[in-house]
Amino acid sequence: MKPFINTGNRNYNGRLEALYENIPYTDLLNTLTKNTAVFLNELKRFEHFKHTQSEKFFLLYREKGWNTTMLYSYGLKYVNNCKKFPDTISLLQPYQNIVTIYFSTLESGTKIKPHFGDTDATYRIHLGLEIPAPLPDCGLEVGGLQKGWETGKTVIFNDAHFHSAWNLSSKQRTVLIIDVIRPEFLKRKQYISAGVLGAMGIGRTLYPLRIMDKLPNQLLIFLHLCSTYIFFIFLLIQNTFWNKKK
Repeated sequence: MKPFINTGNRNYNGRLEALYENIPYTDLLNTLTKNTAVFLNELKRFEHFKHTQSEKFFLLYREKGWNTTMLYSYGLKYVNNCKKFPDTISLLQPYQNIVTIYFSTLESGTKIKPHFGDTDATYRIHLGLEIPAPLPDCGLEVGGLQKGWETGKTVIFNDAHFHSAWNLSSKQRTVLIIDVIRPEFLKRKQYISAGVLGAMGIGRTLYPLRIMDKLPNQLLIFLHLCSTYIFFIFLLIQNTFWNKKK
């Protein structure tokens, strides 16, 4: 099965489920839930020293009130941020199938517009760190199904499905977000990571110019292929230096 990679807010055909109760990464899930306090404390320490939050290398748009602190984004490592989160990195680094790690906050009254995500080749995991309210005030909707977060528990879904999130409570909502490659796509992990980053690069470049929908599909495919190869090479170089420093 060929992985879905979103190269322009494309509609997802829904071939894989939207929400999951169990996935074949039990050890990872246990590590996440047992260390909720560790992740939250490290984030609070980071915020206390007023480090600026890193902008998510996002496909098409930004949302006011949605802030992120990026550590990994589809294999791309935010090295300076990783240095500020030694406990988080130490706990999660053994799980080689993880491609994305970041903290996400929704300010009070924030709604994220419904959108199709990056790929269906991963399980997206949300670990609740600070959850101010249950549904209907705070939660997410994936493929028409609603789910609320709980502190110290995980929500697992297919990011490719049409989804949105909101926090209508009076306090901030904070989760740790992990993307882990699905077992059937493990052999293509590097290609998928580079492909998603390549799609993000195209979107961030072309969408603001309002020409993305006007370009021939074959040209978009060619541009995505070129961008994918650039990121593939970059990831190889970065991983080589990262592994040497460990």
